[in-house]
Amino acid sequence: MAGAEGDHERAARPLGAAEALGEAVGVTLPPSARADREAGAARARAAPGRGGVRRGVDPGRALAPDQALAEALEVCGRQAPVTGPG
Repeated sequence: MAGAEGDHERAARPLGAAEALGEAVGVTLPPSARADREAGAARARAAPGRGGVRRGVDPGRALAPDQALAEALEVCGRQAPVTGPG
């Protein structure tokens, strides 16, 4: 949603967070998922205002997992589920 509204920097923060988390836990994406991710990244780089994508990825890499989830949901126009004591 943020990317569609032209806020590429904000839309790229969850991408940076996902990259960092994947690297931290040693996740290797299957080829089909890697191809989807690379295609999405290529579209983002080609979009007007693509400099915001580069500016958004690095700060996204520094987000804590809960912050990254909250931002990703916000970027998609959704709210994080409310959780209570277990």
